[in-house]
Amino acid sequence: MTIQNKYILVVMLTVFILVFNQMVIQYYLYKKKNDAQIINIAGKQRMLSQQINLEINRFAYSESHQKDEQKKKVEQLFSEWQSNHYALLNGTGEKNLRTIDSEEAIAKLNLMSKNIDFIGHLLASNTLQTAVLEEIYSNQKSFLREMDKTVSIIEQRARNKLNFIIGMEIFFLLLSITIIFSEVKFIFLPFTQRLHTQNIELKLQNKRLIKYQESNNYLSKFSHIISHDLKAPMRVIVSFAQLLKRSFVKEEPKETQEEYLDFIMTSVKEMSVLIDDLSQFVSLEGSKLKLEKFKLNDLLEHIRLQLRNKIKEKNAITTFKNIPSDFVADKTKSKLIFQNLISNSIKYSKENTPPEIIVECTEKENDWEFRVIDNGIGIDAKHHQDIFEIFVKLSHQRKIDSSGVGLALVKKAIEKHQGDIEIESKLGEGTTFKFSFPKFNLP
Repeated sequence: MTIQNKYILVVMLTVFILVFNQMVIQYYLYKKKNDAQIINIAGKQRMLSQQINLEINRFAYSESHQKDEQKKKVEQLFSEWQSNHYALLNGTGEKNLRTIDSEEAIAKLNLMSKNIDFIGHLLASNTLQTAVLEEIYSNQKSFLREMDKTVSIIEQRARNKLNFIIGMEIFFLLLSITIIFSEVKFIFLPFTQRLHTQNIELKLQNKRLIKYQESNNYLSKFSHIISHDLKAPMRVIVSFAQLLKRSFVKEEPKETQEEYLDFIMTSVKEMSVLIDDLSQFVSLEGSKLKLEKFKLNDLLEHIRLQLRNKIKEKNAITTFKNIPSDFVADKTKSKLIFQNLISNSIKYSKENTPPEIIVECTEKENDWEFRVIDNGIGIDAKHHQDIFEIFVKLSHQRKIDSSGVGLALVKKAIEKHQGDIEIESKLGEGTTFKFSFPKFNLP
């Protein structure tokens, strides 16, 4: 059975339990309503019996001029008592699910009905003498007491049944809760945990798939760089080497031979830089993060010292603001990030405009946010995502020597630190690179 079918089966079982529980509760609520009604009628009947008893005593000992008024009061009470008696007796039928289940009580109620009808007939007669009524009322005292006992039995039976019904409701409620709890514990929770585990596995597989796709992309680009970018300087070297060979045969001027050699040396240098960048990228891809505590200000000053020739050549101005003194990160990868970004800002500066480069940091609650700002040639918005891809060279930057690996290295190094990078730039208006580092804690 599949997971989906199991889940559907469990849901159907849960719905069945809830529906069944509601049907049982509704059934017992109906019975409880009848029992509660019998209890109310019986209680009222007991109260009326006691009131009639009291009024009979008052009638027996009342003055002659009060007899008529007392008789009317007794008649009114008796009429209500008689009506209540038959309402109580009707609670024994099948229609009401035999709420009164005492055969003895039912037999007594039926016998009492004849006596009640006889008393009602006497009370309705205006020809009876007061002395006769006094005797009848006096004889009914024992009857009323017996009636009160019978009603008490009925009332107690109804209360017992009501308590049983309440107990059954509690039992079925607890049973339903237990079953649902068991389903949650032994079916739903394992099911959801299994789904959660499968979800985690799918995410891991997706991550692996993304890595495989990235690897395939890198392999594809590596294939391109080997077949094109590496072959290009090789072709130049071969061509000018052949020209140089011919120049020796033809005894061409020394200046021409030196020019051929310059072309060869330039191509060799380009190929060497490209191979170094490729090697660095491959090395970074497989490396792990090595956290250490160091002074970031000192690292930036060291980078500025290494780039001093380029800075002097372009009259560049480099400024560092709010740089944290104690910084925890991978020092080698941090140097790669800042050195590439500062070097690019110098390289892609405007003609006849000294580069101005600002490196600043803002401390957040959980991370450091850096900004590298320059006044260079800028980048069109449509290329903002492309520039972080390996071997990408923009059309307006092709005259500048570049392997197209630098920003891909920067992005990969930042991602190794669990950070991200973004760019803000317009063509001709300079560029700002924003990236963040989490605040790492050394163990």
